[in-house]
Amino acid sequence: MKRNFILFLFATSLLVASCNQGSTSDKSEKDKKNEQDIEQTDENQAGLTKANILEALIGEHKLQSANALLGANTMVDYYIEDGQWYASGSANEGGERFGYDIDLDEDELDKLQTMKIVVDDELTVNLYCQGEPIFRIPFIEDGMDFNLEKPVEDYIMMPEGLSE
Repeated sequence: MKRNFILFLFATSLLVASCNQGSTSDKSEKDKKNEQDIEQTDENQAGLTKANILEALIGEHKLQSANALLGANTMVDYYIEDGQWYASGSANEGGERFGYDIDLDEDELDKLQTMKIVVDDELTVNLYCQGEPIFRIPFIEDGMDFNLEKPVEDYIMMPEGLSE
C-alpha cells in the first residue's frame, strides 16, 4: 500500500511539476528562458517534442498537491494551504457523495514535505522522498522505460503491447 501511495504521488507530481515549474522563488536566467520557451503559441506547441518539454523542466520541483482515485468511488486530495499540508477525501455512499477530512501523521507529512521531482541534464526524471531516490525514469524519446514486477497478464487494463 505504501508503494502504491508513493507511485501515485509520483505520477501526480509529474503533472503538478509540469504545470507548476516556477515554484521556486529564486529564478535563474535559465529558468526564465525555460518559462518563455514553454509559453509558446498554440501554433508552435504542436512541434514540441518530449525532449523540448523536459529540457524546459530541468531542475527541482517540489510537490504542491496530489489527487487520488481509490477504488470505484473514493477521491482524495492532498494540498498546501498557507504553507501547511492538508488532506481531504470524499466517497460515494448510496448515490450521494460525502466529504471528510484526513488527519496526516508525522510520517505522511514528512513524505509530502520532502517529495520532489528532479529532471537532470540527461532528461531523466527522478522522484525523491525523504532525500532518497524512489523512482527513476530514463529519457527515451519515442517511448518509456517502466519495469513491471509481474507479467502483464497479472494487471487489469494494461495497454496492449506493454511488456515487463
